[in-house]
Amino acid sequence: MRCGTRLERVVCRLDQVLGFIPTIAAAAVLLNWSTGRLQVMTFDTLPGGVDAFNNEAIILIHPLWDTDAANFRPEVAAAVADAQGQGFRVTLRSVFHVVRFPYE
Repeated sequence: MRCGTRLERVVCRLDQVLGFIPTIAAAAVLLNWSTGRLQVMTFDTLPGGVDAFNNEAIILIHPLWDTDAANFRPEVAAAVADAQGQGFRVTLRSVFHVVRFPYE
């Protein structure tokens, strides 16, 4: 796996060890979000944020997880159901994408 920035390299190594959402990247994203326009929330077991202005829930997922609803992992399906149950429009974002482009 090739990564572009130093933080992503650290996250890639952590992800290979942990096999789940990179903890450092998720923490960095959530810290950035908490100071901006998004309110940090957890949907089922996955971290994410809510943009109340757009009524949108952004759920952080592993970069290799499929975003096609027909192929959701159980964790993603549960998080999407939780967010939709609260009335949010759901967007899935890779942790790497959010680290590289935090304001998108």
